Amino acid sequence: IAAARLQDFGTTHEKLLFAAEKGDVDAQYNLGVNYWSGKGVTKDAQMSFKWFEKAAMQGHAISQHLLGGMYHDGEGVEKNIDLALKWYQKSADQGDAIAQYSMGSFYDTADGVNKDHYKAVEWYEKSAEQGNKKAQNNLGVKHQYAQGVPRNYKEASKWYHMAAEQGYAEAQYNLGLLYAKGIGVDENMQMAFQWFEKAAVQGFAKSQYLIGTMYRDGGGVQKDHLKAAEWFRASAKQGHADSQYALGYMYASGQGVDKDHIMAHKWINLSAVFGNKKAIEDRAKLETQMTEEQVREAKKLTQEWLLKNQMND
Repeated sequence: IAAARLQDFGTTHEKLLFAAEKGDVDAQYNLGVNYWSGKGVTKDAQMSFKWFEKAAMQGHAISQHLLGGMYHDGEGVEKNIDLALKWYQKSADQGDAIAQYSMGSFYDTADGVNKDHYKAVEWYEKSAEQGNKKAQNNLGVKHQYAQGVPRNYKEASKWYHMAAEQGYAEAQYNLGLLYAKGIGVDENMQMAFQWFEKAAVQGFAKSQYLIGTMYRDGGGVQKDHLKAAEWFRASAKQGHADSQYALGYMYASGQGVDKDHIMAHKWINLSAVFGNKKAIEDRAKLETQMTEEQVREAKKLTQEWLLKNQMND
C-alpha cells in the first residue's frame, strides 16, 4: 500500500468507529488507515481491508486503489489479481492519478493481464496529465522507444523534463542520457552532468556510476579522480557491477585512492559475481600480481560484503 495515500483525520478511534459504523465514508477510510499503520489500534491487515472495502463500495477512490493493492499483494485478504485490477480500474475511472499509473503499470509489465503498450500509454497519459511523475517518466520511455506510440524524442524529453523537475531520480537519469547523446535535445554534456548529479545525490546507482565516469574522464566536468572514486564507491555499495569494476580498477592503478591489490580484487571480484564478464578476466590477471595470502584476504572481504548485503545467491 502506498504510504502517501494514508491520510490522518486527527480524531480518536472511538469517534471514527462510531462514524464509520453509521456509514461515513471518510471515517471508514481512515479506520482502514489506522488499522494498517497501527495508529491508536493494534495493526490488523484484515481489519484494514474490511474498512477500505466498505469505503470502496461507497465509491471512495483512494480506498478503491488501496483495496486493489491489498488484493494484489495478498495483504489482509487472499491474493487475487483479477479483483486487484477491478478495484484499481474503478479508482482510475474516477480520475485517481495513482490508480491510473497503476493500471498503466499492469499493462506495461503484463502483471495479471496481457502486455499491451497501447493501453499502458493510455493510462500513463491520464496520470501524467495530472502531474504523476512516475507516469510522466514512463510516458517518456514509451515515446523514446516507440512502445505504443510512434517514436518521438522531443515528446520523450518533454515528459522526462516534467518528471525530472519534480525530483524523480529515474527521469533525471533518463533526461541526462538524452543530453549526453543529443537525442531530442541539443547535445550538452554540462546539462547531462547536472541531471545525472541530481539523480546521483538521491542514491540512483546508474547516475552515480555515470557521474563517476565523467569525473574520471573529464566529460562535462573537470577531471577529479578523488570524486570519481567517491561516486563509484557509492554506486558499488548498491551492487552496481560496472561501478564495482571501475572502483576495483582505481584501486589497482592507484587513481583517486591508494593503490591496493586486495581492495582491487575485492571490488573486481564482486563485479564478476554480479555478472561483469570483463571483471572475470581481469580478476585472473590481477591474481598473478598478488600473493596467495592476499588473494585469500581479498576473497574473504568479498564474502563478508556479500553476507552483509545479503546478495550472495
